[in-house]
Amino acid sequence: MMHGARTRQRSPENILAEMELLVRNFNAGELQIIDDNFTGNKKRTIEICEAMTRRGLGVVWKTPNGIRVDMVDDELIAAMKRAGCYEVGLGIESASRTVLDLCGKKFDAPAIRNAIRIIRRNGLDVYGFFILGMPGETRDTLSETVNFMVSSGLDHVSISYCVPYPGSKIYDEFISPLPEHPAWERFIHFTPFPGLSELSDDELKRAMKKALLRFYIHPRRAIKLLAKIKSTPLSRTSRLLQKYLGKAK
Repeated sequence: MMHGARTRQRSPENILAEMELLVRNFNAGELQIIDDNFTGNKKRTIEICEAMTRRGLGVVWKTPNGIRVDMVDDELIAAMKRAGCYEVGLGIESASRTVLDLCGKKFDAPAIRNAIRIIRRNGLDVYGFFILGMPGETRDTLSETVNFMVSSGLDHVSISYCVPYPGSKIYDEFISPLPEHPAWERFIHFTPFPGLSELSDDELKRAMKKALLRFYIHPRRAIKLLAKIKSTPLSRTSRLLQKYLGKAK
């Protein structure tokens, strides 16, 4: 996990001991690795996966916080697959080279497509995290990102708005100079934050709704989405989807 400027990592042995405890004492059948930098050290990640495979934990798992696009290769993903991983998230944020440069991402759209191909080739589902309205975002860059999203081969997407959290460079540049601090209620992922890009709140909300509808209107993705929520009553699923899309009105 990343807290501040230092990376603190638990040893593979410590992690496996916790996994075994969850399986043995609580009959866990699925695990979620909530780590913002799980693949930051490829050697360590493969060691964890190989240890899971050797010990035969008999669980499936995924990476809800996502992994780094620039760390994806066949060796890493194959090791994750052997260890029981079935779904991988990618921290993509944008498909625009301009926006990626501004937020310090050291990859581009072709590299993202390649990472998606590698993950799917190894038999894992892949979803992407995207952020709308980052500094430098224009109507053209937003359109570029949505078009990429739809054509990328991703199975699922998670889309949110840019939020200038305290301690970030965006906060220091856009919020600190303000004469009055915005209400803390504005600092949430599903409410556009004003003044970060050239797009208005309404434009970003419409873009969010359009992106979700365009992405999930595809039959393959729609079927996968329904398969993931098949255990949820249809009425509740309908309410959740309406609520989620309603935030983009």
